[in-house]
Amino acid sequence: MQQTVLGEGLNSVAAETAVEMTTSPFLPHRSAVAKLNVSSNFNGTVKIQGSDDGTTYTDLLTVTGTTQPNKEAQVTLKKYMRANVTAYTAGSANAYLNAGA
Repeated sequence: MQQTVLGEGLNSVAAETAVEMTTSPFLPHRSAVAKLNVSSNFNGTVKIQGSDDGTTYTDLLTVTGTTQPNKEAQVTLKKYMRANVTAYTAGSANAYLNAGA
């Protein structure tokens, strides 16, 4: 299993720089596990988003507050993937993609 970091220690309202999916097993239209982890005092919304054009992003996985501090889901990779934190007031978040054998 290989891991790509979309953001670690995210602690402000910001869209992280998109990571272009160009290296196997991280290629567009392939499956991966998106993972979001937030600290126990996280107050905000963090999303893993994907885009085919680098301009229009779709939410693939979202965590708001600490209701689901460790959330993961199977997603289909887009050409560009990023973490996006909104409505932030406290704590930190991490965003990862895992793929491959």
